[in-house]
Amino acid sequence: MTMDSTGSSFPAPLSSPVVAPTDPALPSKACRDCQTLKPLTAFGPHRNRADHRSPYCRECASAYMRRWREENPEAHAKIQRKYLMRRKLRSIASE
Repeated sequence: MTMDSTGSSFPAPLSSPVVAPTDPALPSKACRDCQTLKPLTAFGPHRNRADHRSPYCRECASAYMRRWREENPEAHAKIQRKYLMRRKLRSIASE
């Protein structure tokens, strides 16, 4: 067993993914990336999936996005400029 940042324990990473248990009293699932069984609260929302949770835990998703931003600075800057422009236009329109 391993301890996560909240102090709760869960099994060590498995060699293959574990299917989420069907018992609602034990809501947990395995991350597709790290293969660790974690509570559903460790997964972000994903409305197109049957369980409405992302297949990747928040830690793995965050690490992936951090790597992507470092490897693609131009694309990230373009996305940020577009986002900031939309926000600026929205604030101007609401005044």
